[in-house]
Amino acid sequence: MPTSAIIFAVEENRRQLLAQRINDLQLFDQLYFSGTAEELKRLVKNTAADLICCELDVSEDTLPPWADLVRKGFCRVLCFTDKQSRIRLRLPTGSGYVDSQIDPSSLKEVIRSQLDAPLESPPPPATGINEQVAAEQKVYSRFYFDTFLGKELSRSQLTGRPVSLLLLEPQLTQRHQKDQQLLEPFLVRVTLAIKNQIRSSDLLCRYQRQRLAILLPETPSERAADLLERILIGLRNSFPEQRIPWTSVIVCPTPTDPENPYSLMQQAITQLERSQPRF
Repeated sequence: MPTSAIIFAVEENRRQLLAQRINDLQLFDQLYFSGTAEELKRLVKNTAADLICCELDVSEDTLPPWADLVRKGFCRVLCFTDKQSRIRLRLPTGSGYVDSQIDPSSLKEVIRSQLDAPLESPPPPATGINEQVAAEQKVYSRFYFDTFLGKELSRSQLTGRPVSLLLLEPQLTQRHQKDQQLLEPFLVRVTLAIKNQIRSSDLLCRYQRQRLAILLPETPSERAADLLERILIGLRNSFPEQRIPWTSVIVCPTPTDPENPYSLMQQAITQLERSQPRF
């Protein structure tokens, strides 16, 4: 899968200097340039770049919180430059993110190790918060999910390691579908029931309204099928007062399947729409 980087600096000569330093690493196939905050926000949102390189004096309100850029999948690596144009990486630690100045001779290897590292799930929410907030924090955005899916598909095709995808959708009454005060609490309970069944490395996403997607890295089809059964049993136990039918589908991509996550998701959604509901 091609790798890309976003270069942000207000002045053109600074952008060119940063671009030269990033090009010298020989790690990125595509560079994007930005000189304004609005353009930077657009690039961050639309390119899913692997690295973002900014001038150190960039205002904190220019983008979402810096740690969230990595945590939510907007990029794999963050780096900044000081007034002497030395590159500083923002590296994860157990308690958050810290700026680390890296020796230029080892900079390439450090960045490469960050790019090659498995995408990690965000840390669990702090304890003591209410159930709905906890559920919402455990569900990933569609943008992050598609970004992660694309990288896992590429990794799977390169390494031969399996990856599986589950899609589930409750067949709700018209009243539930139209009434947000009924739908949202229901989906919160569904989220918690599913999170109790999956690993911390698996990703759960509310992909389209009440349609749910679960990405299972390094999971063969047999394990995915077993997990789906456990999830459906858990959902039935979570709603003993209701008999809600669910449609579901398991997708286990092969080397002949599209590496583009959007194409794969459309295929999976088509299969889901054709599947028969199960109680």
